[in-house]
Amino acid sequence: MLVARSTASPRLPGVRGLFMNHRFAMWPLGTSTRDRGVTVAELLAEDRQQQLELTARNPTASPCGRLLLPLAAAPSSTDQLQRQQLWVDDVTRTEECWARLMAQPQMGFMALTVFGHQPKTAKLPPRATHVPDRVGTRLLLANASVNLWDFHVPSLSSCELHEHLHPYVFINRTACQTQGLDAELQPEGPVTSFNARDFRCVEVTRDATAAPCIHAFQNPGEDAVQQYIVEFVA
Repeated sequence: MLVARSTASPRLPGVRGLFMNHRFAMWPLGTSTRDRGVTVAELLAEDRQQQLELTARNPTASPCGRLLLPLAAAPSSTDQLQRQQLWVDDVTRTEECWARLMAQPQMGFMALTVFGHQPKTAKLPPRATHVPDRVGTRLLLANASVNLWDFHVPSLSSCELHEHLHPYVFINRTACQTQGLDAELQPEGPVTSFNARDFRCVEVTRDATAAPCIHAFQNPGEDAVQQYIVEFVA
């Protein structure tokens, strides 16, 4: 891939429990009991248990908000995301806000806790770029902490060149395959297979002298690439 001045984690397998780094914590809800179904009470109890583990592992964590991501289908619009209250600023209201959506038939959720007080970085001047604006994504949420994108690349299609300006994590809602493209937008490197809930964290260098983080890839598989991309903008 055409990736410059960014640090990508290896492909991380689908989350089975608590994952945490300095920007956020994440865990699945209801994904291990889909065959028999799961109640709202069970989902909320599972979430409380993971929050206790997070506090034990990182007692100084300072959450600035929480985000609930349905795996079955992304919200259809920004308005729907707001109505469903998937982003919660006041983390003490999480259960109140999420209970209604949890009562609907689902394939499980990913729950993110976003931390505040990130290391301050210098504000960079706007950079001129010829990278196309359209990436085949829908912006579902933009606030002072995160941008949330619904990302979709159909089978045997390509994601055009695009630039990442913020550190981010992508989370696969379904199984898929991707392959990087080189500077001439030709296939480069092996095909990577992802399972549902596999994810990857990418650190983007916010240095005015750094080359931009630009890449492109194709979907060589039979299934669409369906991902959430969470950018950390604080």
